[in-house]
Amino acid sequence: VILVSVFFIYTNYTIESATTHENDTTSFDEEESDENNAISEDIKFPNTIILTWPDEIIDYHNVTFTWTGEDDITQIEDILYSYKMDGETNTWSSWTHQTSKTYINLPDGEYTFFVRAKDQVGNIDPIPVEEQFTVNSSIDEPELQTYYVYWPVVTKNLPLNNTYFAGKKQPFLKTISIPHKNLKQIKFQLSWEDDITSSLFHFGKDRLTFLIKSSNDTKIYSEKSREKGTLFYNISSINQEPTITKVEAESLEYAQTRIQQYSGTELTDDPFYIEVEVKIGELRILRRLRDHGNEFTLKITYEYYKPLVTELKDNPPETSITSGPSGTIHKKYVEFSWKGVDDFTSEEEFKYSYKLKPYETAWSEWTTETSVNYEDLAEGEYTFFVQAIDHRGNIDQTPSERSFIIEKEETSNPPSNSPPETQILTGPDGITTETSIIFTWIGSDDTTSVSNLRYSYKLEGIDIEWSSWTYSTEKTYEDLSYGEYIFYVKAIDESGDDDPSPAQQSFYVEQWDPHLFVTDIVAYSGPTPEDIYKIEGGPRGCGSDCGSMHTLKLGNNGLVTVVFDVVIVNGVGDDFIVFENPFLLNDTSDEVFAELVYVEVSSDNVSFARFPSISTTAAPVGNQGINIHNVTNLGGVHPVLAHVFENNLNPFNPEEAGGDPFNLDDLLDDPLVQDGLVDLDNINYIRLIDIPGDGSCLDSLGNPIYDPTEPFINGADIDAISIINYQI
Repeated sequence: VILVSVFFIYTNYTIESATTHENDTTSFDEEESDENNAISEDIKFPNTIILTWPDEIIDYHNVTFTWTGEDDITQIEDILYSYKMDGETNTWSSWTHQTSKTYINLPDGEYTFFVRAKDQVGNIDPIPVEEQFTVNSSIDEPELQTYYVYWPVVTKNLPLNNTYFAGKKQPFLKTISIPHKNLKQIKFQLSWEDDITSSLFHFGKDRLTFLIKSSNDTKIYSEKSREKGTLFYNISSINQEPTITKVEAESLEYAQTRIQQYSGTELTDDPFYIEVEVKIGELRILRRLRDHGNEFTLKITYEYYKPLVTELKDNPPETSITSGPSGTIHKKYVEFSWKGVDDFTSEEEFKYSYKLKPYETAWSEWTTETSVNYEDLAEGEYTFFVQAIDHRGNIDQTPSERSFIIEKEETSNPPSNSPPETQILTGPDGITTETSIIFTWIGSDDTTSVSNLRYSYKLEGIDIEWSSWTYSTEKTYEDLSYGEYIFYVKAIDESGDDDPSPAQQSFYVEQWDPHLFVTDIVAYSGPTPEDIYKIEGGPRGCGSDCGSMHTLKLGNNGLVTVVFDVVIVNGVGDDFIVFENPFLLNDTSDEVFAELVYVEVSSDNVSFARFPSISTTAAPVGNQGINIHNVTNLGGVHPVLAHVFENNLNPFNPEEAGGDPFNLDDLLDDPLVQDGLVDLDNINYIRLIDIPGDGSCLDSLGNPIYDPTEPFINGADIDAISIINYQI
């Protein structure tokens, strides 16, 4: 078993690597190494700039200074500062990332404020910037006013890289501190999937351990996941909402300055240590040596109380019932939904309490839920009540209410003979770039009417469990991350029978225009027709040393012809990229495991012009690789780096994405182009033809083409094709 440990160290927005790591599939190491070399040569002093300061003479006693720094190498967020104010402390503060300072209740007198910057290697601004001012309160004090203070909750994501890599040769260490005061809670989310590079040799699953420790090395959270998964952990109730509700000041500006002193500081200065350990599960030695670790994504979200100072006094919220029965009904299941409205409280911050009389005599506990179901209600009269409470604790004193009567139907429904069926009406299918989506559905049953059917749903990738049963036939999801999702919904009838085969619909959320990838296949002669969907959409590469398994196999001498929603044209530079799944055999050579393909284009799906190719591999290679520089204008040569769901590498830039670019200029002398049978400004089809690699196929110069032929017998594996130059 090969042990792989990864540690993360985070410091106020800036994420710096404490070590290097080999074989990382990201470009993090090189950038980090270049940065370290640049820092070691940094001999220039940083510069300090004061952004805001008081006038030369003021008649008030609270002042605030803000500043920033600049340096030729050190990033702004990594610069440290020290400050002092003669006439007040007269001593320099400790070095800090803080870029503001407020002084409260300064006596009359003369003051000079100083601040200086320090870069990452310790160079200090030799000339601290300064500002002088005088506090003179001999002028009549202005009349004080009362301002009201509210503490809405703000949610932010810590800016992290989209993808990290857990390598097996060296630990990957990082630390993090949350920069905001008044913290309410912190949420950690880690997602990963075992990056299988070859199913043929994959006999074991990797295991990942996610560990969070405090600054004193105390374990806060530890969880294990095998093969893939998403791990969550919340640190809640860090600080309670500040209790100050009003402040006396001469103006709104001064009130806002004064309120800055009311700030909790728990956890803002103590870092978290996050450790990710990966154990390689492969049983085969060759596969274990080839497996360098796993990529994973880490998302950290935090909430904090942000003071809001206003002249307005907060009024109690208002509550309204948005759906639910009224009048006389003939069913024993009911559902109510509601919402709250307030001057300052956001929709997410409301809590509610409800009761159904006479079924319930006491109000429910406060909850953020905005709907409730009641089942198996007896005949009779009912009244439903609901009231909202805002983030300040103000309660709606006039709860919303709705009355209804349940009566037995004159003719009861016969027992259900079969369970209901469910159908999805609208919602994304296939590939979309929208991150906010809506699904609608309907059910049918042999005895229960459509209006009396209830539903439960879930979105795989977001929802852990099925939703509560509801009469609603619509669900909205917002702010979805890029990736693959499956939506499920099922109906249940009045007899309690639910749909045993829920309706489902799969879709991908991509950040790139799906029209610029394969949208349909018009011909295929390979061994796995059930996988033709895998060539649609963007590339799903996994780095230079592994090949994606999300591919369509061509088989020996097999082919595939694909179309797009756009027309390919002969533009400037490369016009499209073919992504197969080759991988380098080691990190220090240009030997690549490549399964090559001819690439052809057509305007009418009848005449295909083949790109002129060259292969200078001199002899059969068996199960060995070929030199990446020995092949020109064949597909399947360069590893695929871009993954449209897991990294931000541009799939239309071969220098970032990998893959094999093709330039239609190379076909200008082709006879089919010369005769006008193939129009290079009207290419609608691309055809890829597998090359067995045993020398039976030739390049454009008549040379035999060799590529690895053992033990893989299924030919090339096509990941995707992306279009660079096109017209709609």
